[in-house]
Amino acid sequence: MRALDWVVHRPLLAAALIGAVTVLLALQVPRLQVDTSLDGFMVAGDPARRQYEDFKATFGGDNFTLVLVRAEDVFAPRVLASLQELSNRIEALEGVRRVESLATVRTITGDGDRLVIEPLVGDLAPSRPDEVARIRADALGDRMLVGNLVAPDGRAAAIIVQLDPPAGDAAFNRRFVAALDALIAEHARPGLEIFQLGRPFFHVAFADGILADLVTLAPLALALLFVVLSLAFRMLHAVTIPVVTAGLGVVWALGLMALLGLPLTLLTVTVPALVIVIGTTEDVHMIAEYHRLLARGQDKPVALARMLAQATLPILITTVTTVVGFGSLVTSSIPFQVQFGLASALALSANFVVTMLVLPTLLALWPVPRRLRPAPGAAVTAGAVDITLPGRVPTLGRRHPLAHVRASPVRRFVLRPAILSGYGRGHT
Repeated sequence: MRALDWVVHRPLLAAALIGAVTVLLALQVPRLQVDTSLDGFMVAGDPARRQYEDFKATFGGDNFTLVLVRAEDVFAPRVLASLQELSNRIEALEGVRRVESLATVRTITGDGDRLVIEPLVGDLAPSRPDEVARIRADALGDRMLVGNLVAPDGRAAAIIVQLDPPAGDAAFNRRFVAALDALIAEHARPGLEIFQLGRPFFHVAFADGILADLVTLAPLALALLFVVLSLAFRMLHAVTIPVVTAGLGVVWALGLMALLGLPLTLLTVTVPALVIVIGTTEDVHMIAEYHRLLARGQDKPVALARMLAQATLPILITTVTTVVGFGSLVTSSIPFQVQFGLASALALSANFVVTMLVLPTLLALWPVPRRLRPAPGAAVTAGAVDITLPGRVPTLGRRHPLAHVRASPVRRFVLRPAILSGYGRGHT
């Protein structure tokens, strides 16, 4: 394709342009948001979802944190004192709406024809044995408290924290969890175990898991790609260049997601691995075609130009069909699927641009391997040439007639590169 000839003739300019765009997009990656909510899996416009929102508006939100306190006896004076201080400190944290625990709850008792409502513990933690016995009896005798704020055996107690975080504050969960962890660390001691769980803790752990998957899946896919290409080509440039283009494709994809406000979710976190797995096939076809042209005696600039002219259209067609396939998910009524469709289509489109610019640029800058240089005075033929698996491919010309076929575009760009790249080895 003549539109890409400048990449072959001015590889340094192309490399500078690619580097500048990559740096700009890489600077956007830290802006990526992680969406750990489960609302994205709910069908948009579902009547059940509207009922759920109405319920929250009427009775308050469902954003709770549970602090679990375990001890040999939660009614011991020292434990009750820690429970009371911890409840008061939690109540002062940002975004806390209400705190319920043995230290804050009120009991309702009958006295003749009167109802008596009074704190279970009071402002000061008890110290006298009779006070402790009274609190134990009142708490374990109240069916509303047993199983909610205290265990039936008196060895565990709960602090229930209802939250009302600032609207649109994506960093609230992490701040709250960190602040609560600091309070727990102050009060925990041998014989007194304290844990937190609930929605903020879940979201923080979920986000950490998504980020861990991101930094694990992509390198793992790149490592697997390196091994496969090493076994197939056994040439440094044929292994390095696809890995580089895949890495740049991932950076471009994540940077564009950040620019367009597409968050990392359970689905979109797989996009980098998707780019590596699907996008690498383009590199393999182009490198195989480049090898074939070199083996036929073409010099490097001519081989690169012809490789682009012959491979660009088929690769463009496959990219368009793949992008359209993933893009069709935007018609889904599930928000997370819509985001995944947009992110996948965007990432694969970016990977196509990266491949068409980076691969010929690097091939233009990379010296032609000695194995692909025709010997001086040697006759150039269109037969099979040893460009991938040494010592085995020369037999393909005799045992695989497709290795000689050049007329059909399908055979040229699919079957023959596959054969020359080591596929069909069960027949050799």
